[in-house]
Amino acid sequence: MTGSSSPHVPASQGVILALVPVMVVLSIIVPLPVIPAMVQAFGGEQGAAFGVSLAVTLPTLAIALAGMLLGMVGDRIDRRTLLVAGIAVFALAAPLPLWIDSLWLLIGSRFILGLALGAMTVAAVGLVGDYFTGARRAFWLSAQGSFPAAATIVGALLSGALGQYGWRTPFLLLLVGIPLLCAVLILRGPAMTPEVHGETPATDAGKTAFEWRPLLSIFVLTIVASFMIFAPAYEFGYVVLEQQVTSTVLPGVMTAVLGAGAVMGALAPTALRKTPPERQLALYFMVCAAGQLTVALSVTSVGWVAGAAIIGLAQGAIVPVLSMWLLDRVDEAGRGRAVSVFQTVLYVSQFSTPHLARMVALVADSAAIGMLAYAIVLGLLALALGLAVRRRARPA
Repeated sequence: MTGSSSPHVPASQGVILALVPVMVVLSIIVPLPVIPAMVQAFGGEQGAAFGVSLAVTLPTLAIALAGMLLGMVGDRIDRRTLLVAGIAVFALAAPLPLWIDSLWLLIGSRFILGLALGAMTVAAVGLVGDYFTGARRAFWLSAQGSFPAAATIVGALLSGALGQYGWRTPFLLLLVGIPLLCAVLILRGPAMTPEVHGETPATDAGKTAFEWRPLLSIFVLTIVASFMIFAPAYEFGYVVLEQQVTSTVLPGVMTAVLGAGAVMGALAPTALRKTPPERQLALYFMVCAAGQLTVALSVTSVGWVAGAAIIGLAQGAIVPVLSMWLLDRVDEAGRGRAVSVFQTVLYVSQFSTPHLARMVALVADSAAIGMLAYAIVLGLLALALGLAVRRRARPA
């Protein structure tokens, strides 16, 4: 068994790995339309409102925690085995709310669900790096961005429709973990665990083989991108409300259009694969700034929807390009640790974004002004990245 990428890995393995982020999206989206019904159902328990909110958001923190724990373990875990184990736990834990009657058992099941998702995402991104190289790697990383973006639209619509029949029924969607588990067991792929031959983990060489310093810029940009690109989308409802639009339909349409734009945006890193990642990030920052500017300054539904679509293009592209950059920077021996830290940084940042967005809007005393501030900062960041790339490209 080797850790080298294989050109003979079938596309079915890429599809399975691209479906893993879909499970993350569904796990987060499914309970959103039925939060009031869940609070009412558990109203007899103390702290029901807080407990339901915790149950809904806890998986994101658990994903980050799982990434941190796996980062400590290192790259000695067979990533294929980790993926299968994570999907198995997910298939069992995800639909448990269909039968649970205790709020605290619900919270516990959602925490276990998040740990399973964390193991799945770390393994899935790492296996894309193990299985594929070049254009195929770029394609499947883009698929890991476009599949969940499409699932956002479908999942939101289906969970909202199922929620009419009770707070439990949307969780039927999470039964998809069972066919995914069957697929990963039937369509067996090669196990890919990087091995350092001739060394033991206790040797000094093994300890110093992996360098974190070259990855710091990626982790920092991941935090910045999460805060600056994902946060404003949570303010769509407040932006239109400031213009005396009280309907909840328009923010829902904007969110769906943003998801559709993200599907298209996720394809961009594949098309721009030969462009330096810093230059790609500068481009996506500018695109997102343009979308946020459009939403902030518009006073009509056409402008708001158009701006949401433009923001979606940047959102869909940002995670695939960061993942691609990360996998290109690390060798196989350190891939698991690097991906674990990346997932931790990404999900902790995304967990914080709604709170950050609300805080910025409150400080600015307007959601639209807050979004305008995001657009200005993103434009400055794009300019700084562009100048950095240009300076580095100059001949000595």
